[in-house]
Formats: sequence, structure tokens, C-alpha cells
Amino acid sequence: MWYGVKLLFESSIPHEDHRILQEESIRLIEANDESEARSKANILGTSEQHEYENPYGETVRWRFVSILEIQDLCEATVFDGMEVFSFMKWNDANLVSTPSPPARADKPRDTHGSSFAPGDM
Repeated sequence: MWYGVKLLFESSIPHEDHRILQEESIRLIEANDESEARSKANILGTSEQHEYENPYGETVRWRFVSILEIQDLCEATVFDGMEVFSFMKWNDANLVSTPSPPARADKPRDTHGSSFAPGDM
């Protein structure tokens, strides 16, 4: 059987103002059951811990933190286009936002792609 496993990694750099970069990585694990998938995921996560020197001479450390979630893919084989992970949540219909109207052509755009005009900020 195949499982989708979400692993959490954290990176730390000295002098980074106590900020921690996190990565959630989804991996495919082939196992006979969830217990075996968890064991293999722990081994995989631990084996991917590493450190290196960045261009500023600082040591960057990536460490495996935990398994966040395991999902049984309910398939014996993997195939092109198959779902390997999903996340469902309730969305309160009263809180659903409506899409913003397209930006006016006469407004400049910032480097992140949102439109603004002088004085908007």
C-alpha cells in the first residue's frame, strides 16, 4: 500500500533573530500498514537532516521535527495524476470573501503583483 506522509523540517541560522524557517514536505511511502509507514517516515526524516555553510559563512542546520500526518492513498500502485494528499476544512459561508475587481490599467503595479495607487498606502 502507498501512504502520503507530511514531514516537518526546521532550518536554523545563527543570528537570524530567533526566526525559524519551516518546511512541510509530502512524501510517498510504500508500506504494509500505517505503523510501518510511520517507522519508514521517521527513518527518512532523520536521514535528511543536514547542515551546510551559506554564502555568508554561517552554518545552516536542517532538522527533522515530526510527522504531521499520514494518509492511506487506498491504491496498490501510483499513477499519473493520482491524489497523494488532501486537506479538507469547513468554510463559514458568511465569511467567504468575494474576488476583488481587476486592477485598473492606470494604476501602477508593485513587485508582488498587487495594484496600488499613490496615496493608497
